[in-house]
Amino acid sequence: MTETSQDLSQAFDLAKQILRHKKSVRISLAKFLSKLYNLPVKPEDLQ
Repeated sequence: MTETSQDLSQAFDLAKQILRHKKSVRISLAKFLSKLYNLPVKPEDLQ
């Protein structure tokens, strides 16, 4: 598996985990973007 496909696979796994928690979309996206870009993203940043 190439590094890119491994990263994409990890991103899909993370997205599935986040969506299972049934939190608001804003909170879920903030968490996902934080992990994806390794930067802090707050739900308020997405308003």
